[in-house]
Amino acid sequence: MVPDYALIGEIRLFSYGYRKARALAQKMVMTFKLSSEQLSSQDHYDFGMRALKSILVMAGDLKRSQPDVEEDLTLIVACNDSNLPKFVAEDIPLFRGIMTDLFPGVKFPEREYDELYPAMMKDMDEKSLIEIDSWVKKGIQFYETLIVRHGVMLVGATGTGKTETRNCIANALNTMAQNESENPMARNVNQFVINPKSIMMHELYGILDVMTNEWRDGVLAVIAKNCVRASEGSNEHRWIVFDGPVDTLWIESLNSVLDDSKPLCLDSGERIKLPDTIHMLFEVQDLAVASPATVSRCGMVYVDTDDLPWEALLGKWAKTQLSQHAQPQCLEFIVSLFQRFVPEGVDWFEKHSVLISGGTMNVVQSCLDLFTAMIRSEKLNLMADPEGETVIPPDDALFRERNEMCGLLFSFSFIWSFGGNVDSAQQESFDTFTRDLLENIVRFPNHDTLYDFFPEFATRQFVRWDTKMSQFKYEPGVAFFDILVPTVDTVRFSYLTKVLLQNEKPVLFSGQTGVGKSVIMTDCLMSNKDTLSLAVVVFQFSAQTSAERTQELIESKLKAKRKHILGAPPGRKVVLFIDDLNMPALEVFGASPPIEILRQMMGNGGFYDRKIAGFWKEVQDVTVVAAAGPPEGGRNPVSKRLTRMFHLLQIPNLSDESMKRIFTSILSGFLDAHNFNREVKDLAKNMIVGSVELFQRIKEDLRPRPATPHYTYNLRDLAKVCQGLMQVIPRVCNNGAAATRLWVHENMRCLHDRLTNATDRRFFTEEVVMDVLKRLFPGTHSHEEYFEKDPLIWGDFMRMGAAEKAVSYTHLTL
Repeated sequence: MVPDYALIGEIRLFSYGYRKARALAQKMVMTFKLSSEQLSSQDHYDFGMRALKSILVMAGDLKRSQPDVEEDLTLIVACNDSNLPKFVAEDIPLFRGIMTDLFPGVKFPEREYDELYPAMMKDMDEKSLIEIDSWVKKGIQFYETLIVRHGVMLVGATGTGKTETRNCIANALNTMAQNESENPMARNVNQFVINPKSIMMHELYGILDVMTNEWRDGVLAVIAKNCVRASEGSNEHRWIVFDGPVDTLWIESLNSVLDDSKPLCLDSGERIKLPDTIHMLFEVQDLAVASPATVSRCGMVYVDTDDLPWEALLGKWAKTQLSQHAQPQCLEFIVSLFQRFVPEGVDWFEKHSVLISGGTMNVVQSCLDLFTAMIRSEKLNLMADPEGETVIPPDDALFRERNEMCGLLFSFSFIWSFGGNVDSAQQESFDTFTRDLLENIVRFPNHDTLYDFFPEFATRQFVRWDTKMSQFKYEPGVAFFDILVPTVDTVRFSYLTKVLLQNEKPVLFSGQTGVGKSVIMTDCLMSNKDTLSLAVVVFQFSAQTSAERTQELIESKLKAKRKHILGAPPGRKVVLFIDDLNMPALEVFGASPPIEILRQMMGNGGFYDRKIAGFWKEVQDVTVVAAAGPPEGGRNPVSKRLTRMFHLLQIPNLSDESMKRIFTSILSGFLDAHNFNREVKDLAKNMIVGSVELFQRIKEDLRPRPATPHYTYNLRDLAKVCQGLMQVIPRVCNNGAAATRLWVHENMRCLHDRLTNATDRRFFTEEVVMDVLKRLFPGTHSHEEYFEKDPLIWGDFMRMGAAEKAVSYTHLTL
């Protein structure tokens, strides 16, 4: 049965004192009908009975507060205030057109907020926030929605200021309460934030212990009971905020709370009646997996990406961070650099794809943070302004040194934020783009790419990274996959990580499998452990990692400073390195609980105790760094609500020259350390060059196909070839012929054994391997000698009972 919306609206409007109730109700229903037909389809849109009721409630409030205002205007204001907050930017003009057609000749009034607006401005000034009209308007819309809806959802992409909107309105209501405002909403606000996906369902609502038949309340049940108890003697607002993904697994149990009766029903049979002072708020990125029943019960406030431009970040950063290092004229010059060049950087970034993204605001914030991090870590002193009130043009010769210094800082920050998270192919495009864009503020070297240089502030010039590169020395006691051969990549990414860690900025390395993300990060942390006074904690995520296990590991590595505070050991700061960040398996609707517990710790500064429901534990002095591969295979996409907190850097695939240098250094170091025959030592370079050629050829010519999806090769396969060559002793591999046969065996085991049909195997042995053998290895070689006689096998599995360290390869024959 479909309810008669027009009749319901007419009766309610008559009850509120509207004389033109019938005509207005018909127009209101037509507004909903046309909106549902003409506006875009969004997950958070609802034009049902509950949406109609919210308009009627607001229309009644307005009629009582302003009885002399024309009824058409009153209903227009109610329709606007109830519907505009949830519309995406593209639908607002369409909705206004519908309203204009239904109410011709009527001007749309703008409401004034004589108490709320000044209170919001006061809070924004205290936090050094920049007044952006569209963002302030969203805050006011959130306030209006709170008046007519018990449950409110703030929906929007990460970085649009949803949390700050909520906090700003909360603080504004606190200010109005202190000023003894007569507004019924002007009461102190207490907020209780929960990430519902960081804990399990029974930890959220409660569970019956089957052993003792006792009911144990969950986090939400405890908070709700405490709020109800506190509300008995107080009229203060209490907001229970769910800051996490919304899906039907957990939110369907809240449908009764979001109804007008507001009872929280637990599995124990207990019903907790929530008073009007308690609101249920939700902060979500989208409602793609929420049910229509949930969407219809909540008021929606959609925060568009255009509501908070990146200039807001720049303004706050200049007031709070940059002002500590630059005087007014210098600060103004630096801000002008960002205003001139960042818009074009944003345009370039939005046109190119990245492996793991944090959004546009993340890139801008990373650029700002790296700028101040460089000033602090390099201990730079920017030139002071001239004495007195004299204002000198920024391009005056007096400021030449200052301008060059700021240009170096800005260009380096620009390169490693806007261009630090792109792959090798896009780096060339970014190099050309940046040279053309910044040529007037800094002198770039005219050779190589901008990624090959770092700023030397003493000379105010860019210098090659390889001048910082140390000489590699092979150490026999180090495990193979822990060996780090210095390259340009290791030097520059270690430097960037150190600079950002000094300023407690989280860092996330992304890149293809085998490019050295974990090795570079681990080496950087261990080498700077004492310098930066770090306590390093390393976690390895897997597909089976849970939020409970993640929290347990974190708590076990931190010191309990007080009952509710966890932190680092005295005199140190904890760096939490999470390898394979995107490995945990996703839930049915796409949420990842380990990711959510990390986001809660980084964003809200703690998490709830697993044993004592509702007990909040604060986490201090912890910086998270991570490494993640591409979201494919067993790896999953990471929520932008987490990645936006990191400075994102992509480790590019190694060039052929880098691969040859790394593995030749390791293999030559091994052969020298164990005094191999000169003939074998001389073959070290050719063996690596040949393996690199085989690796690149098989990657190019034998790609994955529907019948052979496992034809995927990465740098670990090449590393295993080199590792296999290091499993012999001089007595066994004592001449060039033996070394050549060992080289063939290792490439057969690591590359050839993956091939499934005779055609591919013949191509690999006849065309690829034989070609490399004839070009790079001395002597005569034939296909029959290596591949048609007895199998060519080297191994260590024939020496039963030998000590593990004594086991080495020998040439095995049938």
